[in-house]
Amino acid sequence: MCGGVQFLTDMIQKKKGVQKRPEELTNVYLRFYDYFYDFLKAEGYGESASWFQVFAEGKFESVRCDFSLMISNGMFEDFVVPELTQVCDHMDYSLFNMCSVRHARFVEPLSRIRSLDGIFRNPEPYLDGVRDYLPVLRDIKEKGMCLEIVCQSVDEAVLATRELGPDGLYPFFEKRFADSGQARKAIEKVYDACR
Repeated sequence: MCGGVQFLTDMIQKKKGVQKRPEELTNVYLRFYDYFYDFLKAEGYGESASWFQVFAEGKFESVRCDFSLMISNGMFEDFVVPELTQVCDHMDYSLFNMCSVRHARFVEPLSRIRSLDGIFRNPEPYLDGVRDYLPVLRDIKEKGMCLEIVCQSVDEAVLATRELGPDGLYPFFEKRFADSGQARKAIEKVYDACR
């Protein structure tokens, strides 16, 4: 709310204050989350979801920090990792929204958040497929994190499955299928790639 220039300046000149505020706000958010989760659970709804295409039995949250693209790796560890850890530690399951290929530089610190289950790779719309990003995606999987990836085609999902392995991989099809027969064929192709 103070504006971009002032905020970035405060991150350097008033580091402790800037670190404290997100922790306080996140505490309020988590109490709010628990209130509604407990209400829904009492009504028989123990699963939860966010805006991702997955849901879980228990508390689930998609965590993100789009602002992180504007800061250094060191600042990411100082300012972003503590808040992400605070939220992930509170949840049963969580995924980080990697909405830019430039988030790849944060895979290492993200992998050290023990309560973060994985990454949702949601690339910029103008990027063409996963092929050029397989090394980063492989690194995510090798660090023991689950990976949900947006696939623009069945062939892309097959390629990702062959290259990355099926365990902990959730290929999400961006386009809808015309009918259940097409969807069934797509599933069969992806299953064949698992062998």
